Amino acid sequence: MPASLSERWLFDDLMPDLGIKKASDRDNYEAELSRLRADAVRAISTEGGLRVLLEVAQQIKEPWSFGYASGATLDLPLEAVADLLDTDIKSVSDFATAAVRAKTKGDFTELEPLIDYFEGRPDVQARLLLMVDDLPRAWAAAEAASTEVDAKYWSGFYPFGRGADFPLVNETARRLVEHRRWATALDLMSHFVENGNLDEALVIEAFTSMLREGDPETRVLSQYEITNLVTFLRESDRVDDGTLARLEWQLLPALDSHPDTSTLQRTLSESPEFFVEVISLIYRPRTATEERSATEGEKNMAGNAWRLLHEWKRVPGTVDATHEVDLDALVAWSAKARELLKEADRLEVGESQIGQVLAYSPADEDGTWPAKAVRDFIEAHGSKKVLDGLSVGAYNKRGVTSRGMTEGGTQEYNLAERYAKWAGTVKAQWPKTARVLRDLAEGYRREGQRNDEEAQRVQEGFRL
Repeated sequence: MPASLSERWLFDDLMPDLGIKKASDRDNYEAELSRLRADAVRAISTEGGLRVLLEVAQQIKEPWSFGYASGATLDLPLEAVADLLDTDIKSVSDFATAAVRAKTKGDFTELEPLIDYFEGRPDVQARLLLMVDDLPRAWAAAEAASTEVDAKYWSGFYPFGRGADFPLVNETARRLVEHRRWATALDLMSHFVENGNLDEALVIEAFTSMLREGDPETRVLSQYEITNLVTFLRESDRVDDGTLARLEWQLLPALDSHPDTSTLQRTLSESPEFFVEVISLIYRPRTATEERSATEGEKNMAGNAWRLLHEWKRVPGTVDATHEVDLDALVAWSAKARELLKEADRLEVGESQIGQVLAYSPADEDGTWPAKAVRDFIEAHGSKKVLDGLSVGAYNKRGVTSRGMTEGGTQEYNLAERYAKWAGTVKAQWPKTARVLRDLAEGYRREGQRNDEEAQRVQEGFRL
């Protein structure tokens, strides 16, 4: 049997079975595998040199391993092997790449003569430069060779496997961004977030360009990596809230299932323009007559907007230091928002949403809810839609409840008592607010009665 057939099993698996335990005796296994493969390529090459080696490379499952063993063991004609780097036959190009890599060990001084020899063949030159371990020298040589060589080098550049303390993270990412490989740049940077020396502006630029232009490599970015980078930007004191909010807004569908939307909520509460933009993504103009199907992108953005609004719990005008609501700031925000809502023909739905966020008002020091500033706002600026929204928001913020099957409406009666007490406290000076509170109290009393009736039916059923 020819050696080319009898020894091929050594190259049909990355780690063929040699009868040595791979895990517990790895050093011995790798030494023996290298010896056997070296013997195999020597035997195969005696049958016809490079010609037979290339024939075998096209028949085995791991031509890279075969090429590396050949380059490390045999005195191959480097120019003839490098001449195969741009072939369309993948097994042959893999063999050639591995053989040259093994022969030169990524040393630029060894590869430079070959790079010069193949001037005029940018694919070959770029692939030779990709073998160079000294990245700054490779980058300089690619730029010096030609624009085409430089472009091909960066289109094939693989940034990983450079070590846990890779000092050229930002420079590598910057060059990837320059060559429109935004997702790969972000993927690289996401692995070095913990190092604390990433360039925030570069992360933002990569995200922004990727979202605006599109990138066929976007699939390399996982939800975890995107969330990790956004968290890094959020924790930096060198990124302004407006820039971060816009980025988070665009990335919201790609973040993890429970993203931190605090920056976006802050922006909603401080920017009437952003609030109206979000409202407009969900609701059609009130007087719109034209019916049309939304694109997939529009549906995604509308889902984004709905999700954000239903997580919005920061009342406009909230002061960070005290968590109190500044009435003047709330009034100014509302006035601008209403002006823009009218222009967008979405005033009613916008006012309803304003009312819903007011439901997250803090209480006064004496426990009365909502806060005085919010009550003052409601009396002066509370339209019917705002009041209805406040009622809906107060009810919805209760969330999901649980109770025993025979508990009845105790929870609801307690809430009704609380709202009724607040209504009594504020009715003289804030009648609009008191009306909302009384309605809530009455609603919870009715719900409590229904739960009493349900508990009674359960008890009667158990007695049958």
